Amino acid sequence: MTCLLSIKLCEQYEISLQEVITVSKYASQTNGTSARLRENEQLSIYDLLHGLMLPSGNDAAVCLAEYFGNLIAGEEKAVKNPVRYFVREMNKTAKQLQLEKTNFVNPHGMSAPKHRSSAADICKLASEALKSKLFAEICSTKSHTCHMLRPKEFTYRILTWQNTNKLLSMGFNGVKTGVTPSAGPCLCGSLKSGNKHLVLVILASRSMEKRWEDISSLANWALNEFPEAFT
Repeated sequence: MTCLLSIKLCEQYEISLQEVITVSKYASQTNGTSARLRENEQLSIYDLLHGLMLPSGNDAAVCLAEYFGNLIAGEEKAVKNPVRYFVREMNKTAKQLQLEKTNFVNPHGMSAPKHRSSAADICKLASEALKSKLFAEICSTKSHTCHMLRPKEFTYRILTWQNTNKLLSMGFNGVKTGVTPSAGPCLCGSLKSGNKHLVLVILASRSMEKRWEDISSLANWALNEFPEAFT
């Protein structure tokens, strides 16, 4: 949702994807999987979206949420908690997409009270997101290199992110990996046949590696069970 909403807000506010964002101390200290962002470094929204999706950067999620949260709040100066405004917009979008079992309390998906979703809702969300050419491009990218500007030192740092989604080497074109203590190893996959997409979701797989096998089996079952839908 964070990636899709960020793309939509760029369109709504007519913001260039090359707009540069400065990483806050708060974002750089985000727990969980990371894009390895450092405080006061600068990078574009386009790069941040890759840092969000490829290595599952929770720090990138917070960075985007802070930036767009300030815009949503409509203040001339930074608000005290811009992430809260972004999460509110996430839930508003979830209602518009009729994600009935989804509620967001943070922009990165880490386990938290009242933060929840379902396999069906994730399928709906992924299907909607894949309508965006930019979203589809990002989640099918295997690696992305960016320059992290360090203006105070008049230098930069080069980072390359590898996509954690092994499905991209198995004929799939997305979408996203995930793992939390409460949901276990998760995976949303996308197969394209002609102009149609098959979107699949695995939650609480038995292991990080087992999820690749699980989603491949699910894809084979769907293609065999409903061949008319993909011809």
